[in-house]
Amino acid sequence: MRALHFWTLLLVPISAAQAMDSKNARLNDNGRFCNDIWTGHNHNDTGSICVQVEHESSEYNYDVLLSYHLDNNWQLHEHYLWIGGNITDVPQVNGKPDIDNFPFVERDLESKEYMSTYQTTIPISRGQFPVDCNNGETTFHMAVHPVLLPLDSSLSLYQNSTEMNSPRNNFLRGNTKSRDSSLYGFSWIEYSIALPCQRKPNPNQQEIGIAPEKTQQDPMSSIQYEYVQRHHQLTSKRRQLSNIESCTPLPADVEPSKILNDDFFFKFYNSYTLAGKVVYDRRLQKKVSYYRGMYEHFDAFSDGLNDAAVVAKVDDVCYAVFRGTSEFNPFDSAQNLLPGFRKVPGTDCFVRKGLYGGYFTNYQADFEASVRECVNSCEGGHCELVLSGGSQGAAIAVVASIYLFKEYNPLLLSIGVMRTFLPTSPFNREEVCTHFNEDRHYHFTLTDSEAQVYDAVPYLYAFWVKNAGHEILYDGEGNFNYQKQSHNYVMAREPSSMAIHTRVNYLAKSSSAYDNRCLPVPSTGWRDGHWCSEDENCMTTSYCTDGGVCGPKLALEESCTRGTSCESGSCVAGQCSLEEVPLLENGTKCRQSDECQSGRCEGMWGFSTCQAKEERGGKCNEHSDCQSGHCAGLICGTCL
Repeated sequence: MRALHFWTLLLVPISAAQAMDSKNARLNDNGRFCNDIWTGHNHNDTGSICVQVEHESSEYNYDVLLSYHLDNNWQLHEHYLWIGGNITDVPQVNGKPDIDNFPFVERDLESKEYMSTYQTTIPISRGQFPVDCNNGETTFHMAVHPVLLPLDSSLSLYQNSTEMNSPRNNFLRGNTKSRDSSLYGFSWIEYSIALPCQRKPNPNQQEIGIAPEKTQQDPMSSIQYEYVQRHHQLTSKRRQLSNIESCTPLPADVEPSKILNDDFFFKFYNSYTLAGKVVYDRRLQKKVSYYRGMYEHFDAFSDGLNDAAVVAKVDDVCYAVFRGTSEFNPFDSAQNLLPGFRKVPGTDCFVRKGLYGGYFTNYQADFEASVRECVNSCEGGHCELVLSGGSQGAAIAVVASIYLFKEYNPLLLSIGVMRTFLPTSPFNREEVCTHFNEDRHYHFTLTDSEAQVYDAVPYLYAFWVKNAGHEILYDGEGNFNYQKQSHNYVMAREPSSMAIHTRVNYLAKSSSAYDNRCLPVPSTGWRDGHWCSEDENCMTTSYCTDGGVCGPKLALEESCTRGTSCESGSCVAGQCSLEEVPLLENGTKCRQSDECQSGRCEGMWGFSTCQAKEERGGKCNEHSDCQSGHCAGLICGTCL
C-alpha cells in the first residue's frame, strides 16, 4: 500500500523575535506562557499552546500544566513532549528534535472528548534530573510538538500533507516558512522553566545537586513513565470494547456473528497498527527499545532493501507482521511482478516467486527465533501466533502461514491481500496444496461507501494464483461484513477500484472502522441501508434492492424480479409466491447456478446455460464446475 503521511506539521512562531522568546522564555512558579500555533503550507492561525507551572505543598515537587486551545475548525490528533534538565538531551536527528523519541506521547486524541481544548499534567521532581541549584534557581527545559487535524478531515482534504518517506528534517529546514518570510518554520516549541530551589533544610529531602536516595524517584522514572503510558494507550483500546453499542439492533431472526467478537477485533486492531504504522517506521531498527516499551515483546528485522518484519506481543498473543509495498522502491515493484513459482520447503504448496523471497530472506532465521521466543514466553509455551501485513506484506504473511503451519497453526489476518499460492503443483495437478488451515485464514478487504466500490487488488487475477479462507468486507464507518468461507476465494467483485488500495487509506479506514464498529456484527452480510452490489452482500433476511442498498426481503404478492428478493424464496410471474419455481434443465438459459437442476450455470453473462458438472479431468474455472467441488487452476483449470 502506498505510504502517505497524513499528519499536519505545525509552524509555531510568527516572528523571529517570538521564536527567540519562546526558546528562552523563563517561567517562574505559577507563571504562564503561551504561543500561537500555525499549521500547514497556508499558515493557518489555529489557536494557542500554553505552559504553566504549579507547585504542590512540598517545595520539592511541581506540576507542569500543558494546555491547547484550538479554533473550532481544528482538533488535536497527537502531542509529543520532552522535559529534562539539559536542553542538549533532547532526542535529535541532525540537530533537530526527533519527536518520535520524545518520552511523553498521546495519540488518537481526536477519538476522545477533547476536540478543541485539551490539557495534560506532567508531575516533576527536581530529584529526577541531575541539575544544580544556581543563584537560587533550578532550570528545566521542555520541548513540545502537537499534531492537528481539520474537523472535517477525510483523505481527500489533506492539502497540507507530506509524504512519510520524505525526510522530516528537509521539510523543516527548507520547505516551509512562517508568516515572517525571514524565518523558517518550526514544528516544535522549546521552553526553559526556572524554579526556586532555596528552601529550609529538611532531613527527609536531598540537597539539590546531590544524587537522590533509592527511596526517592529514580532519575530514569520519566522513561519508565513513558513506557507505562504507551502500553496503557495500546491496551486501553481493549477496555473500550465493552462501552461500544450496536448502531442498530439486528432483526430477531438474524444471528450475531460468533467470529467477529471483541477478542477478534482487538487482534485486528493490533494487526493493522503494526502493519500500517510500526513496520513502516523509517527508523525502525533504531527504535526497538522504544517499541519494547509499548509491547510485551518486540523485535524488528530488515533485509536492507525493501522487506521488513516485526514480532510483537500484546496480552499473551504474538503478532508477526510483514511490511508491504513502499513507494518509489524498485525492489518492491520487481518483487510484485516477478514471474514464476517456488515450492515452500517441507510442504506441497507453490507460491509466487517474488513473495517467496519476501519471507525466505536474510533475516528469516532471526525472525523465526524471535517468533519462537515470543510463543514460548506464555505459560506452557502456547502463545497464539497471529500473522498479518498489508497488500504485499499480507501475501508474505500467507507464505509464512504455509511454512509455519505444522509448528504453530497460526491465525492469519490479511489486510488487502494479493493472491499468493497455486492450489496445485504447476507440474502435477494431483499434488494439492494442503499445508495451511483455511479455517484460520481471514482476509480483510476495504470498500468505499461514498464511491461504492471494492478494493480491486485482492481480486486481481495473476499467475493462476488464489487465496482461500474467510472473506471480510469493511468500510471506514464501523460496518463489517462477513462473507463466509471460500475454498476458491471470490474471483471478482464489481464495481472495484485500485484508487482505494493505499496504505494511508487502509490505515485511516481501519482505525475508524475499529473505533466506530457496530456490534454485534451480523453472522453474514451488511446491515440494512448499506450499499451493495449483489444479494449475498446483505443479511440473510435482506436482499440488494434496485436502489443498490440492502433492504428487508419482500412479502408475499409483492413485486419481484428474482426469488432471492422474496421471504418465500420464490418469485413467480413477477410476484413473491409460495409456489416453488421448478429448477431449469441443462441447456436452458440461466442467470445463476442455483436456478439449475445441476447446480451449474455456465457461460458469458447474458448467454449462460445450465450445464452438467464436470467429472475428474474436466475443464473448469471454479469449484462449482466440478462434481468433486474442487477445480485446480482458474482459466482452463482441471477438476480433481
